[in-house]
Amino acid sequence: MAGFNFADEYRSAGLNPGPEVIGRRQSPFDRLRQEMKPLRVVDVTRLYFGLPVPGGTEWLREPFAAEDPSFSMINNEREVAVLASCLLSAALDDENVSAGLAVLACAAGGHRKPVVKPSLVESARARTLAMSITSRRGGALPPMKLGGFAKSKVPELTAALLAGADWNKAAALTTQISDEAQAGTKLLATQVQGVLPSLIKQVGYIDEQTSLLWWFLGAWSRVLNKPFDELDIPLAATMVGLDAAVLVIEPPGPPAVQALLQRLLTQGGRHLPTDVTIQSAVELFPVVEYSKLEIPTSVQQFPDIAPVLNAFRLSSEVGSPGWHAPFKKASHLKATTKMTPFALAMQVYREMMLSSLVK
Repeated sequence: MAGFNFADEYRSAGLNPGPEVIGRRQSPFDRLRQEMKPLRVVDVTRLYFGLPVPGGTEWLREPFAAEDPSFSMINNEREVAVLASCLLSAALDDENVSAGLAVLACAAGGHRKPVVKPSLVESARARTLAMSITSRRGGALPPMKLGGFAKSKVPELTAALLAGADWNKAAALTTQISDEAQAGTKLLATQVQGVLPSLIKQVGYIDEQTSLLWWFLGAWSRVLNKPFDELDIPLAATMVGLDAAVLVIEPPGPPAVQALLQRLLTQGGRHLPTDVTIQSAVELFPVVEYSKLEIPTSVQQFPDIAPVLNAFRLSSEVGSPGWHAPFKKASHLKATTKMTPFALAMQVYREMMLSSLVK
C-alpha cells in the first residue's frame, strides 16, 4: 500500500490545523484506509459530497476521537469532507475500483458538487479508466517452463535385475521410482497451477469481448427484445448501459465500453438531444415488461449513489407518478434531473458495476 500524505489536502481546502493535529489524524486515517470495502466506500463518498449517511458516522468519528478528543463530526463538516476526499484518493491509489465507480455515480452527471476538492471527480474518471486498461491488458500470462524433474531410477532398477535377482535392492529402487513419480506429478501440477488462474482470467476476458462485440453488432435490447434504434432515446440510453453492464464479467469493465455506448446511441446517424430526464427514461419503460428488468437488490443500500436504478425500482413498485416523491427523498435529486443521453447511459452502467461489488 502506497504512502499518502494528506497535509496538502487540508491546505487546498483552506484548512491549516497545524502539525500536531495532522499527526493525530495519520494513524486513524491509515486504519480506515485499510477498511475501504465497497459499502464503506459508499459512505465515504456520501461525506465527500455532503450527503447524509443513513447508518451514521460513528465508524469515522471513533478512530479520530480516540486520538484527538476534540474531534467533532458536527462542527468539522469541512474537515470531514477533506478526510473523506483523502480516503477516496488513497483508495484510488490502492486501485480500489469501487472508489472510482462510487464517486462517478454519485456525481450524477455533474448534478452533485463535492464539498471540497472537485478535481477528485475527474481523477476518479481517469484512474477508473486506467484500472480498466490494466486489468484487461492482453499477453500478460507468466512464462510456463515445465521440467526440473529428478533423474529417473528406472535404468538402475533394470541394471540391478539383469545383474542378478537382488530383490531387496529391486524393492528399494521400486519405492524410489514411486516417490519419483509422485514428486514429478506434484511438480508438474504446481507449475500448471502457477499459470492456470491467469489463463482462465484471460479466456474470460476474451469471452467478455466476444459477447460485447456480438451485442454491439446486433444493437438489440436484451430486456425489451427490440433494436435500440426503435427505442426513444432516453429509454435507449438506460437500456444500453444496463445491457453492457450485464455482459461485463468484472468491474470496471473494458475501456471500450464508453465508445460502444456512444456508437449505439448514434447509430444510423441518429440525432441525440442535448439532454434527457431521468423521469422520461423511466416512464418510457413499458409497465408490462417490468418483470424482465432485474434491478440488483443491493441498490436499496445506496439509492442516492444509484439514483437511476433506484428510479426504475420505485417506478416498478409504486407506479407513476407516485415514485417521484420517494425518489427525491431517497436520492436527493429530482425526477426531472437532466443528463446527456451518453451521460445517462454511463450513469446506469456505473451504477450496475458498483452494485455488483456491493454484496
